[in-house]
Amino acid sequence: MSQEKFWEHMGVNYYRDVMNNMGGPRGTESVQFGMGGTGQVPNYQVVQESGELATFRGSSHKPDAGLALAFKERNVSEPYNFVEVQGLLAGAIQRSKK
Repeated sequence: MSQEKFWEHMGVNYYRDVMNNMGGPRGTESVQFGMGGTGQVPNYQVVQESGELATFRGSSHKPDAGLALAFKERNVSEPYNFVEVQGLLAGAIQRSKK
């Protein structure tokens, strides 16, 4: 696993909860994963088309507005759209079958 992109190797439930917070496949939202911490359950932010941000704790997937200050451009991943997160989920499902 690449330490640089540890958020690409999370579990099935993690990605399902992220997708739920993104608003589903019809949404125009993208998600960026936090690159700080230990990488066990990365916090993340959903970026709406308007540019408005919603930040979430990776451990609970509950909103946490206090994270917004921690997420600066250099502390978050590149944006992932819903289809790309679906791909991460598919990889997690495959890993869980091994």
